[in-house]
Amino acid sequence: MDILALLQPIEDSLSKTTLRQMSRVILAMLAMTGRVTMLGLSRWAGDGGSYRSIQRFYHTAIPWAQVYWRTGSFFLRVAAKGDPQPILLCGLIGQCKPTAFLSLVR
Repeated sequence: MDILALLQPIEDSLSKTTLRQMSRVILAMLAMTGRVTMLGLSRWAGDGGSYRSIQRFYHTAIPWAQVYWRTGSFFLRVAAKGDPQPILLCGLIGQCKPTAFLSLVR
């Protein structure tokens, strides 16, 4: 699964390092069950996902307003075309409300 392709709308808002770290954290979270800890994330993240890298990612200042704006506009455009898949992906990237996109898909 290439999560970097799904993060393309926000690549202008984040550095390449932060984007790469975010993709590893997202993939690790998707693979994990039970309690999600930084140690667990580092174990599931694979190459480049050391405990220290996870710490650096969580310590990075991310411009969330910009990220939400870019992901929201991207998923609104895709959802308007009738593809229901972005509704689920929006929840993975941020705290956006998937119900806002449901009305567009129906």
